[in-house]
Amino acid sequence: CDTFQVNFSEEGEKVAQTRRTRTRRTRRGGVDNKFYAGGNLGLFVPFFDITDDDGADVGFTFGGLFGYRVTKNISAEIELYDSLGGTEVDDFGYNIFGASANGVYRYYLNPNNAKSLYIFGGGGLGVGVLNFTGDAADDIDSQTGFLLQGKLGVGYPISDRIDLFGQSRLTNVFLSEDEDEGFSGEDANGISFDVGATFKF
Repeated sequence: CDTFQVNFSEEGEKVAQTRRTRTRRTRRGGVDNKFYAGGNLGLFVPFFDITDDDGADVGFTFGGLFGYRVTKNISAEIELYDSLGGTEVDDFGYNIFGASANGVYRYYLNPNNAKSLYIFGGGGLGVGVLNFTGDAADDIDSQTGFLLQGKLGVGYPISDRIDLFGQSRLTNVFLSEDEDEGFSGEDANGISFDVGATFKF
C-alpha cells in the first residue's frame, strides 16, 4: 500500500507538471502574443487627376505597421505606407506618403481553432503628403492634408507567430483648395490591393 501510494503521488505530480507546461506553451503562442509587426506590398489605383487634362496612372504601394491586440478580436495599429506612380506625361509622377493610427476588428470563422481563417476590417486617421516627382514637377510644391482610410481583408495564421493577409485599402488625403501650378487641386485618393504578413512577438 505504501509503495502504491508513493507511485500514485509521483504519477499525479508528473501529470500536473505536464499540464502546467502545456498551459505555458499555449499562452506563449497564438493570439496571446499581444504585439505584432508586419509589412505589405501591392498595386495602387489613383482616383485623382494630376492636371486638368491628364490622370495619374496605376502605381505601386508598400508599407509597414506595428500593432497591439487589445482583445482577441480588436487591435490598435500605427501604419506607414507609400504609394507612387507616374502619368502619361514624360518624367512626371506622384508620391503619396501616409501615416495613420488604425482600429482593426477581426472575425474568426472558427473561434475555437488557433489557425482559423479570419476576416478583418478597420479604419484610420492620420496625415498624408502628396509629392510630385520628375523634372516636370520641379515647380510644384508638395501638399500635406488630413488622411482618412478604410480597409477590408482576409488573413490566415500559417504558424503561431506568422499571419499572411490580403487586403483592399481605400485612402483619401484632403488637400487645401489652393491650386498649385500644373495641379488640378483635387484630393489625393485611391484604392490599393495588397498582400503582406505580420509577425507576433
